[in-house]
Order: sequence, then structure tokens, then C-alpha cells
Amino acid sequence: MLSEELKTKIGAELASALEKRGFERLTPVQEAVLETAVADRDLRISSQTGSGKTVAIGLALRDPIKNGEGTRAIVVTPTRELAKQVEEELAWLYAPLHVRIASVTGGSSYRDELRALRARPAIVVATPGRLRDHLERGRLEVENVAALVLDEADRMLDMGFREEVEAIAAALPEGHRTHLVSATFPREVKALADSVQDDPVHVQGTPLGTANVDIEHLVHLVAGKERVAAIVNLLLASPGTSTLIFARTRADVADLAGALDEAGFTIGMLSGEMDQPERNRALAAFKRGSLDALVATDVAARGIDVQDIARVIHAEPPTDADAYTHRSGRTGRAGKKGTSSVLVTPPELAKTSRLLSRANVRFRFEPIPSASSIRAAQDESLFAMLTADGEDTVVVDDRSRSLAERITNDPRAIARLVALARAGRASEPRDVTAI
Repeated sequence: MLSEELKTKIGAELASALEKRGFERLTPVQEAVLETAVADRDLRISSQTGSGKTVAIGLALRDPIKNGEGTRAIVVTPTRELAKQVEEELAWLYAPLHVRIASVTGGSSYRDELRALRARPAIVVATPGRLRDHLERGRLEVENVAALVLDEADRMLDMGFREEVEAIAAALPEGHRTHLVSATFPREVKALADSVQDDPVHVQGTPLGTANVDIEHLVHLVAGKERVAAIVNLLLASPGTSTLIFARTRADVADLAGALDEAGFTIGMLSGEMDQPERNRALAAFKRGSLDALVATDVAARGIDVQDIARVIHAEPPTDADAYTHRSGRTGRAGKKGTSSVLVTPPELAKTSRLLSRANVRFRFEPIPSASSIRAAQDESLFAMLTADGEDTVVVDDRSRSLAERITNDPRAIARLVALARAGRASEPRDVTAI
């Protein structure tokens, strides 16, 4: 149960929404935005990925939302996926207050968005380009907007949205609060913040540069032509583990997903050229656990909010420390443990070591599981399943027992049964070079 002090601070409605969602306490960044010292100030919110920043945004907006009519807050995100995630999080948080929320993003229906905007939603969640378009065409009434949130501001700059962000901020009425949310605050983000904020205060859930202690960081040395084989073995070594694989380009995503599909895995893809229904289907399948892995580019993976991602695999090292922070932050979320595995060829090792150092993570080397070790583990798992004590997962009737007694003394028959059991597996492990 939430404390009575917190219920008084945020109000009974928001408190009930949090408790219904299973909250017993707030995360550090959520508590930080409620401090009296930051009330009615422009905020620069930083905290490690997966620490509850979206709910923190919702809590920071509580006073403008409760005290006013029309559209009171605008949240800008770099991608459609993140916009959808933010919309869903704010929807359940503000459900007891019956707050109307609209989403306007590239690739969506203009007709549906216009209908939603005419209803004067209290909160609008948007991507930069589509929001600027609506503002310039006069489709969004902004005279009552009291707060602008720029979520994942560093990624918006990486994607070239600075002009759109500055135009959006300039279109809003004087005196509105502007909050920036970013896992990292490099020089470019600070420059943007200085241009759109007034006397801001920095709110830290965790100090900038603090590594997520719930993530184990591994470096796997691989031969250049064995990246796919290495990923096959990593997937086979942890069957049933929710895995997100990062590739650099859309073409890389397609090639890697195709290779893993041919290897017998159930694979989803997420990349920039896919239309929104395709992206939604891939994400839904991933969240249901219907995929062995999801392969994505950095940009397309923004907004993936799956709490149970156990492993992130970097098919190649990312280009910079901030990219690594965002990629690895897809796992180890909400207090759960996760693993971030980087595939590195020997010539890339020095550069990758420096990158991980700049990301303030401690890593260790671990070899790619060998084909023989994977087969041995699979055999042990099969033996354990067949000989387990207690309630059987497979109903064994009298007919099955009778047939088993007949073949007990025939090793060939037993071997054939084992072979049949193995035949249902998705893929065979690959031989990889030990480095």
C-alpha cells in the first residue's frame, strides 16, 4: 500500500491508479518529481532506462491536468512506438480522473487524429513532425497548454528533430513549463534545454552515468563471419528467454532475421520502413512471448517497453556510449535482472572497450557456448524431463506403460524415441571458433 503522505500529495485518484497497477512505493525518479523544491519549475529529468520515467512524467503533470480546461499538456517523443507506450501509461494513470488523451504520430490516419483533437484532449502525445504539422495548420488549440514534455530528448536530436522541437516550443503560450527527459545529457541536449527552458532544475532518479546494476554486461569475442552462428548458439543456450537483438541498419535487420528464420527460430522484425500495422503486430507478438527473438534497429526499438526482456544481443557493437546505454536499458527493467551481450571481433575489441568504459559499465568476457556444450545441456534437460519425480506433465496411460515395457530391452527403439524428441527442436547448434 502507498503511504498516506503520498496519497495526500498526489491525490486519491492517482494513488488509486498506482495501487491498482500494483505499486507499493515509487521509484527514486518518481519521488524526485514530487519534491516541493521542484514544484512549478522547468525540469531536466534523468534516470536510467526502465526506472519509471513515464510515470514520473505523469506525476509531474498532475497540477496542470487537474487545474484547467482544454489541452493542458503536450508530450513529444522521437518515435511512434514510444508515443504509444507513453499514451498507454498515462491512460491508466489518469483513468480515475477520466482524462482524455490523444496521440498524433507519423503514419497514422489524419482523419482519426483530427477527430481526437477536436475533442480537446487534456494530454496530447506526439512525434515531432506530425505535431508541427498540426500546429502550423491550426488543428490543435494550444492557448491553454501549461506544460511541454520532450521525452528522450537525446534521441530526438540524434534523429534530426531539433528544428521541429524549437518550432513546437515557440508555438506554445508564454509561461508554460518545459520538461526534458533524457537518459543522458550530452552537450547537444544541454544546448537544446537552454534554448527552451527557463531556470530549470535537474531531477535525478539515479546520477547521470550510473550503470544499471540489474544488468550483467558480457563481451563475446567472435570471428567476423560467425556472428549468426554465435547468435544461434546464444539463443539455444537460453531457450524460452525473451531476447531483443540489435542490428545497425534496416538491411542488417532483414538479413539477420532471415538467417535466424532459416535456422528454425520464430523471429520478428522492427525497422523504419515497416508500416505501423506491421510494427504493432511484431511488438504484440514479442510481448506475448510468441517469438524466440525480435531483431530491431536502434530507432525502431525506441519505446519497446517489455518488462521481461531477459537478454539484449548487440549483433555488432553500437557506435557510441549513449547508444549502448539505450540498447542495454531494454533489459534489467523494473528491478528484474538482465544480460547485455555484445558480439565483438578481435579488431573491434579496443574500440569497444573504450566505448563501454565511457558508458560506465563493468563488463566481463564470456565465450560463445560451444555446440558440444549446448548438446550436452539439451540432453540433460531431456533426461531430466523424462525422469522427473512428481506429477507428470504428460499423462502416461496404461497403453503407454505397456508399450514402454515392450521396448525397455531394445536400445534401438529407445534411441529412435530420443531422436524423435530431438527432431522437434528449432535449430541445431553451430560450431564456432574459440577465441
